[in-house]
Amino acid sequence: MYLFLNVASYKGKVVPSLRLPMELGNSYCASLYTGLQSLVSHIAKNKVDTHHQGKRALLFSYGSGLAATLFSARIQGDLSNIATTSAFEDRLKKRVEVAPKLFEATLQRREEARNILPPKSLHLTNSFVYLYSTDTLR
Repeated sequence: MYLFLNVASYKGKVVPSLRLPMELGNSYCASLYTGLQSLVSHIAKNKVDTHHQGKRALLFSYGSGLAATLFSARIQGDLSNIATTSAFEDRLKKRVEVAPKLFEATLQRREEARNILPPKSLHLTNSFVYLYSTDTLR
C-alpha cells in the first residue's frame, strides 16, 4: 500500500489547484474555493478540458476544528467563461505592494470605522442588532 502519491501524480493532481492559495495565503473557508478556481483556470488555460471532462475533483475543508466538509464536483462543459470572468491572473498582477506602516494605518482606519454609532435619524426596531464597539471583544 502506498502512503504517499508519487511526485508526478502530486504535480498532476494537486499542484494545478494551488495557484491562488499560494498567492493569497490562508483564507480559511475560502481557500477551498480559491483552490477550485485555480483548478478551473488551469484546465481552461491549458486547454485540457477533454482530459478532465467527466472527472471528479475532491474538495475538502478541514473546518478549523469544529466541522469538516468533503464533497466532489464533476467537471463538465466549457470552463473558459469561468476562468475568463474571474481573470485572477490579471488581478494578481495589479496588486500593489505597500509598506507595513501604510497597511497598519489602513487596518486602523477600518477598525475605527467599526466603532461609529448609527445616526440618530435611523429608526431602529427592537429586532435590529448593531455592533457599535469592538472594545469588549479584545
